[in-house]
Amino acid sequence: MSRRAPSAFALSVIAGISLALLGCGGQAVSEEQNSAASAAEPDAEEPVVVQIGDAEFATTKAIYRRYEEAKGGELALREPLGPAGELDGGRMQEYASGTIYWSPGNGAHIVRGQILTTYLDNGGPTGSLGWPVTDEISEGELTYSEFENGRIRLEGRAIQVIEYPG
Repeated sequence: MSRRAPSAFALSVIAGISLALLGCGGQAVSEEQNSAASAAEPDAEEPVVVQIGDAEFATTKAIYRRYEEAKGGELALREPLGPAGELDGGRMQEYASGTIYWSPGNGAHIVRGQILTTYLDNGGPTGSLGWPVTDEISEGELTYSEFENGRIRLEGRAIQVIEYPG
């Protein structure tokens, strides 16, 4: 049995109530199903307000769903640092341990750590790599994230940006 901090429990309860009030029914889905579903969800951009203590954070249903699904796993993000913001072609929200990016064609994906730093150094979603199309993937010593126009891979301490031709 896992133990959640009181603020995490409050976040879950308040957000769950908010989603219920907004008419959002949910069910558990795999990460692959979530990625495909997020891109096609008709309510993905509907606003949700999450309250943690005295602070309220505006977000969207797609971003909030991805945040909730990541809780307790390797991609857990901890608390939001501010409200979701609009970017050219999508939205993003920063958290203490990473950022969720959402675009209509790709859904909501988590980018974090050194991959996030490198992604931002390369212009983020409006840069040459475009929007994320996967969460971070780990295969042994290799960790990478796929983007519309390339990949950022981290192996040991070496990071590499691979832009796809086209």
